[in-house]
Amino acid sequence: MTQADEFPLGSAQHTALLARLLTANLRDLVVWLRADGQRLFMSDAVTEILGWTREEAAAMPPLAMVDPADRPQIQQALARLFVEGGEAVATFRGCHKDGREVWLEALGRRVHEDAITGQPSIIYTARDVTARLTAERALAESRLQLQIIADSVPALIVQLDENERIVFANALASAHSEITPAQMLRISLREAMGEEGHRVAQPHIAAALRGERGRYEREIEVGGERRVYEFICLPASGTDAVTHGVYLFGYDITHRKLVEMRLNELARSDMLTGLSNRRDFDEKLERALSRRNGAPHPLALMMIDLDRFKEINDTLGHLAGDTVLKVIATRLREAAYDIDVLARLGGDEFAILIGDASVAQAAELLAARLKVAMARPIPITGSTVNVTLSIGIAYCNGELSARDLTHLADRALYTAKESGRNTFHALRADGAA
Repeated sequence: MTQADEFPLGSAQHTALLARLLTANLRDLVVWLRADGQRLFMSDAVTEILGWTREEAAAMPPLAMVDPADRPQIQQALARLFVEGGEAVATFRGCHKDGREVWLEALGRRVHEDAITGQPSIIYTARDVTARLTAERALAESRLQLQIIADSVPALIVQLDENERIVFANALASAHSEITPAQMLRISLREAMGEEGHRVAQPHIAAALRGERGRYEREIEVGGERRVYEFICLPASGTDAVTHGVYLFGYDITHRKLVEMRLNELARSDMLTGLSNRRDFDEKLERALSRRNGAPHPLALMMIDLDRFKEINDTLGHLAGDTVLKVIATRLREAAYDIDVLARLGGDEFAILIGDASVAQAAELLAARLKVAMARPIPITGSTVNVTLSIGIAYCNGELSARDLTHLADRALYTAKESGRNTFHALRADGAA
């Protein structure tokens, strides 16, 4: 026969036995404490949690198993409970029998007046939370290290959840949005970026939420200055391999963009004169012809050669020849206003494109201005030279390829040279001269 069989179900003895069984098998420490510090009950978990037997613990003074540094906190909490009642939660360090520090989390409640002394009493339960707090501290330390690293990276770093709300942001992201780091963690990406910024970013954010990688560029204002940023959107996948948000990285690529623009300019510019080169001229001529679409005014192409330029190079040297070419380029630029393109095609060859010759004989009028501009001698170290131009003009009213139009202008240039140079000749695509 067991002890449970000895006592009828529902009897005081049976209830007491059940209470004893429950507290003996609970992993949480249970203590019944009177206001004078006497422990009316302590469960067996004291041995598992703190290493002391119930008998050893019962013989200790109140709070002897609490770390001395935490005793004032616990004394205040108990005193408040005894006076005000209710319940309280406290986290403190307990003293293990082997000297280890054990973190405990306790919930205490004032339960009733003691039947003998009339004093209030408290029952509290305490559990070992050392492992949890150690993990939390490690996680907090890891997050702090991550924040320090992220704040040191020269990039905007933001993590979003599935609803595009910010769950992490580094210092640069906060500074660029002029929102404090604490505020950043309570707002959406739309609130941080503004309507326009969010409109540009949203398709790429949506793609990242689908598990795809996104990339885009955008100009933003930083400290009153326009900067170009490249944004990378990456899926934030959890251990279940499911996308739970997005990582957004922003890099300032303004310098790179400026270098690219400069390289592009150099690739399309003549190094000596700064005019468009043949590559740039050919592309612009193609675009101009493709935009014709029945334009009412003709397009004019002028091909220009320096007369007897080889003699300057042969007699004065190539440095003098380069000086002459630069002066010619400057005079062409000054005289040839209101045009589409002015280019040096190579050597002593230049070209001018007038995309909309709305004035009759516009190219001939320009050729006459150029002749006047070339009338002034060009100073060369210790001397001067006179330079004249031969100019071929081709007009195009209808559809004509760039190759055919160039060929027509070359024919006109050949005619001008055959006519004695220092002159111009015009042809039209319909054959008229």
